[in-house]
Parts: sequence; C-alpha cells; structure tokens
Amino acid sequence: MSVITAVDTFDIRFPTSLELDGSDAMNPDPDYSAAYLVIRTDAGDGHEGHGFVFTIGRGNEVEAVAIEALRHHILGRNVEELLGDMGGTWKLLVHDSQLRWLGPEKGVMHMAIGAVVNALWDLKAKRAGLPLWELLSRMSPEEIVALVDFRYLSDALTPEDALGIVRTAEPGRAARRAALLAEGYPAYTTTPGWLGYSDDKLVRLAKEAVADGFGQIKLKVGPRWKTTSGASARPATLWGLISRSPWMRTNAGTSRKRLTGWRIWLPMTLPGLRNPPVRMMSSAMPRLPGRGADPRGHG
Repeated sequence: MSVITAVDTFDIRFPTSLELDGSDAMNPDPDYSAAYLVIRTDAGDGHEGHGFVFTIGRGNEVEAVAIEALRHHILGRNVEELLGDMGGTWKLLVHDSQLRWLGPEKGVMHMAIGAVVNALWDLKAKRAGLPLWELLSRMSPEEIVALVDFRYLSDALTPEDALGIVRTAEPGRAARRAALLAEGYPAYTTTPGWLGYSDDKLVRLAKEAVADGFGQIKLKVGPRWKTTSGASARPATLWGLISRSPWMRTNAGTSRKRLTGWRIWLPMTLPGLRNPPVRMMSSAMPRLPGRGADPRGHG
C-alpha cells in the first residue's frame, strides 16, 4: 500500500501578450498560464502525477487556491484505492458539500477538480507503464462506464444503455487501435491565426505550418483589428493566400456583436507549396458572397 504524501501547486505564467500569441476577439491580451500541481506518494517508484488548469494569466491566483482547497480530500489517502476507482474519486471531489455551493460541476471548482483528477490519471498511466490513451483503450466496457457520473444523464442515457453501446463497439477496438498507431490522430494548428498577428506574420506562419505537415489551420477572425495593414483585412488576406483545392470550413466564434455564425466550405491550397489538402477553420467568419455553402447541408 502507498499513500499520497504531497500535493504541490505552482503558478506558471508565460508573457504571451507581449506578441499577442493566443489573442482572439474576446481575449485580446492573454498570458498563457497554468495553475500546475504535482501529486507525490511514498511508493518509492519515482512516479508523480502531474496536472494543471489552463488560464490566461491572473486566473492562476484563483485556481491555485481552488486546488489547495481540494488537498485534504486526497492527502494521506490510499493511492491504490483512489486509482482503482477513478469514477468514485471524481465523486469524492465533486460531492464536497461546502465547495459544491461554489459549483464544482461548473466554473472555477470544476476546473480545479479536473486538474486533480487528471494528475491522478497521469499517475495511474505511469504506474501501468502506458500512455494514457492506451490505458483507456484497454479498459473493459464495465470499467469505462463506471467512470461516468450519470446523475444528469440517466433521463437520456442509463448506465445499462451506455454499457450496451460500448460492448457493441468492443469488437472493433483492435482495428481502431491499429489504425491510430499507423495513421496518427488528426490535428490542427492554431499557431498562424491569432487575431493580434499582422497579416504578414499570418501568411508566413501558415506557410510554415503546411510545410510542417499540418492539414488544418485554425484562424481567429472577429471584430476589426488594427494590424500593419490598418483595419484588418484578414479575410481578404486569407483569400489572397488561397487557391483552389479541397474544402475550407469556418465556424462561429464567440463575439456576438459582429458575427452571426456562418459555416461555409471553400476550396483552397497554399500557392507555391506542394502540400496535402489543407482545411482552414476560422473561429469566426461571415459568409462570403458568391461562395458555396457546406455541401453536406450545414451551411
């Protein structure tokens, strides 16, 4: 048996606002940060559990205290019992009645609980000698369903229904795992498209992303934003970067003053590059005249 001997928190911040990395319509000057925690045990195996809450700066001060408020729930507890019933461990943290008053299933406390639970998952995966995705992929249907709190789900989905769904999918597990290992998991990059970037920087980073193999780029678009070209002509810059090829998808953003949430699909590639099909996703862009809508009926 081993016990948890320490839950250490750290306030880690990066001054990303200096060059507007991470900026968008609602968050013009973020400092990407993390209220970070490390869970330590007396097992002597060298394994620690790491987790964090992502914030954009001063939120660290709030989240670090929230994590500290959860410390007593796991400090000194049997590690094997906590890791052996991760669904129960989640409920242990969420059902603190005094903290529940603050909303542990939403907001600041929910984020802090998520960091603690993720740190325990990290520790569990390290003890198993597996990456976390593979640890999860090896769980039985019963183990997977036991992780879910059905309190607000059971009107639409009961544990028995969920178990049936997972059991039905189980025969294809090996094939899906093999495909994942062979092909990887699709990813997109946000690096080129932060709203505070100049048009020149957007173009340069987009070309670099495609050259690095990214098939999807997320572009931030919102209220008029002053750049090196004045009031931002970001859509025009994007179209100037694009020529015909597969599809581009744009999604609704969070700034409601100027955006109405269009979804459109447009053909594009980056000129001058021998690149795979690139799909650019905008966090917020209005429908452009003369362009086709999503052929699958989502436009």
